[in-house]
Amino acid sequence: MLAGLQSSLADKLKKGNDSHPSRQSIWSWMKWFQPEETFGLVNDQTSDMEKTLVDLVRDTKRFAFEHSGIIEEAPLQVYCSALLFSPEQSIIRQIYNSQLPNWIIPSFQRRPTWAPYTQILWHPRPPNAFVFSTDGKYLASGCEDGTVWIWDVVTGANQRILEGHSFQVLSVDISPQCQLIACGLWDCKIRLHNSTTGAVQGILRQDREVSQVVFSPDGTSLASVSAGDGEEDGDMRMWNIASIDWKWGKDLHSIWGGAVSFLPDGKHVAYSDDEITGLLDAHTGQSAGIPAHYAGRICSSKLLSSAQMMPHLAIKRIP
Repeated sequence: MLAGLQSSLADKLKKGNDSHPSRQSIWSWMKWFQPEETFGLVNDQTSDMEKTLVDLVRDTKRFAFEHSGIIEEAPLQVYCSALLFSPEQSIIRQIYNSQLPNWIIPSFQRRPTWAPYTQILWHPRPPNAFVFSTDGKYLASGCEDGTVWIWDVVTGANQRILEGHSFQVLSVDISPQCQLIACGLWDCKIRLHNSTTGAVQGILRQDREVSQVVFSPDGTSLASVSAGDGEEDGDMRMWNIASIDWKWGKDLHSIWGGAVSFLPDGKHVAYSDDEITGLLDAHTGQSAGIPAHYAGRICSSKLLSSAQMMPHLAIKRIP
């Protein structure tokens, strides 16, 4: 509700830059003032009041997000914990400071302002991989205990936990339509889960542990990378989601697993191993070029797109 209020208020203020009456309507829309009072405030106080309202909503949202866990468990902790541990400059804390129980004597120094992060997501076991959904609404995290947690980005609430994996999850990705979640596992398998029910939609098998999984932009294919074992190199495979079968594969000269990324149009994929970064046709696996050779291990590569949709590579390397 607070996120929706903040968004609606921002839209009304944006419209107000072009239409002064719409700025006046903010206060009547909020029902904080009667219409006749609104027009009396417009001339010299509206700008300051608008800023105050925006700041108040923003601070209230941070207050709710920061302390939602304890408030959900015990609502009265909004006074004993939430207000007590909020920053000194929090507007909510300043407004309701008198409501703090007088029998609580804090023995710590509060931070002056809210921390730069907006959410804290708690895992019972260390996570190995994170990925956002394409619409930005959800975050999936794969953990060492074999679980995959699905989070609501706005509220930070856990939406679902995918279980049933015998080994730790090394990589995870969400399909563009948010229908499937792919989990790359230590036991050389890729599990495809229905994002709504959590049911397993298919199991793909690779020769070694799966260090990366990436859906194509249209969601019909999945690229995966497996790590080497010290004696044999890793490899990359392209899978057909509909048939649950692989279309082509390529050996990678890497004991670390390499990296893979799709071009936004889905026609090519970039890959990296210990020696090179190359470009492949996503449908056939044929080479479309080798942009660069390196003497150090490449830990990641990402395909970018210019205004003309020409491929460009952003590469991060460990010397």
